[in-house]
Amino acid sequence: KKSMGNLFTRTLSDIVSKEDFVLDSEYLITLLVIVPKSNYSQWQKTYESLSDMVVPRSTKLITEDKEGGLFTVTLFRKVIEDFKTKAKENKFTVREFYYDEKEIKREREEMARLLSDKKQQYGPLLR
Repeated sequence: KKSMGNLFTRTLSDIVSKEDFVLDSEYLITLLVIVPKSNYSQWQKTYESLSDMVVPRSTKLITEDKEGGLFTVTLFRKVIEDFKTKAKENKFTVREFYYDEKEIKREREEMARLLSDKKQQYGPLLR
């Protein structure tokens, strides 16, 4: 269930990669923003001015579904709340996600274990 669904509900660990984020920076952070398809051009025009201290040309489309796209944006940590507020006012949704390799590895192992359990449980039922 976690690996299906739209960008608002599904897990993002199987979509994003380490290269999509600014990691280990004292001042900068990369946020993930869900933008409705009808607002792509508005996002491109306005994301740099939603808050002070947004890194210019730092947005990148990671993936999209039928409703919208998942974009990255890099900004200074101290303006996160201001950026989230302004993004919400413009119908852009900031997804809470922080890239952590250990957590992603644990999540992938959990998914593999659940798939294995599912196969074991379905086997006797199908005979």
